[in-house]
Amino acid sequence: MGSKKFTIDDIHQIRYKNYENTKSLKPEELIEKTKCEAEESKKLIEELRKKTSKVSCH
Repeated sequence: MGSKKFTIDDIHQIRYKNYENTKSLKPEELIEKTKCEAEESKKLIEELRKKTSKVSCH
């Protein structure tokens, strides 16, 4: 994502890269990959929430 503003072209690039990275996966592999990435995302969100709450408490 090279642009400073998030555009529809950025979304198209993300979707294309995701397709390219997953097109050869079997359904079971895709499900496992999705679950792993969801867990990683949940952890990241929690970390960001903790940082945000620490900043707002000061």
